[in-house]
Amino acid sequence: QNAVAGPLCQPDINTQSITIKGEPITTITSQTICEGSTITLNPTVYNCYARQVVKYLWDFGVTPPTSIDDTTAPNPTLIFSSAGTYNYTLTLTNECGSSQYSSSILVNPAVQISASGPAGTCLNTTIPLTGSISGGASTGIWTASVVGGSFIPSNSAISPEYNSPKDYIGDIVFTLTSTDPAGPCSSVNESFTVAFNDKATADTGVYGPICQNGTLQLNGIIGGAASTSSWASSAGGTFSDSNSLNSSYTPAAGFTGTIELTLTTDNPPGPCNAATDKVIIEIVTNQTSNIKKCITICK
Repeated sequence: QNAVAGPLCQPDINTQSITIKGEPITTITSQTICEGSTITLNPTVYNCYARQVVKYLWDFGVTPPTSIDDTTAPNPTLIFSSAGTYNYTLTLTNECGSSQYSSSILVNPAVQISASGPAGTCLNTTIPLTGSISGGASTGIWTASVVGGSFIPSNSAISPEYNSPKDYIGDIVFTLTSTDPAGPCSSVNESFTVAFNDKATADTGVYGPICQNGTLQLNGIIGGAASTSSWASSAGGTFSDSNSLNSSYTPAAGFTGTIELTLTTDNPPGPCNAATDKVIIEIVTNQTSNIKKCITICK
């Protein structure tokens, strides 16, 4: 006998949830960084209702980064010390299986720069500057820490010459700055200092003829970086004090003709040399024809 639903009976409904799990999924895109910089890979991963924690495996094949802290970490940190394109795969695994994703990291070359020049020079001189720019840039600009000088042929030449400001004494800081390369790499610069030193100067003075067996009063002048000096003669004679600018000079007894006197400064500290100056002295006889000249000179 078939059961017949009575007016008091209701349908019996049973509800059950079914969870459909899947392999982990993510999205990774290519990235561009600068040579020598650090990058952290941190993709967003969906575990698709799986209960097992996702396992990661990063694989760079035959061109691995210079440094990677952990190839099984969810967000490894990497360093690339060489420019190039680095392809990699990421394998994600849970209890449902594995999924694999591929991408790449483009490493742009960093700018390499060097700049140099002499440690010191003398004022009012032209000095060579040497620069080198490679990698992510090949051009740059020179600057100097003081105004008034000039770069030859221009401050955009990689290895120009530099004319210092007139009579400038002191330090000048030179800086070579690269142009800003395309991409994530930045411009770089390098600086160095050149000392511009004062020169030594010497001036013997100008003298007329002196009489045979006479004495000449000298009045030399030194300046700049010079602090001491000395006199010398091309034909003997005596100085009252060869280290005095105001020495007197007596030619050898009986000498007539011309004598070259030289005033030489000390060698100052730094790259500048000692200075010298020369003067020709005429020694005339006491003959009648020279008496008037001699009296005039010796007066």
